[in-house]
Amino acid sequence: MHSGARPRIGVLAVQGDIREHLAALRASGADPVSVRRPHELVGVAGVVLPLSLIHISEPTRRTPIS
Repeated sequence: MHSGARPRIGVLAVQGDIREHLAALRASGADPVSVRRPHELVGVAGVVLPLSLIHISEPTRRTPIS
């Protein structure tokens, strides 16, 4: 990533608070995108899991993304 480039960050968009997370990432200089399907992860530098989704992190960690 060259100087001045904004990192593309995905927000797992399966429940509420998506707009708030996107706005916070935008305000911090990122290029945020909503992620709902595995193919939408292509090209993102990271993914935000909204706190209300933490309880699904264990099953998600064990499920490979194809």
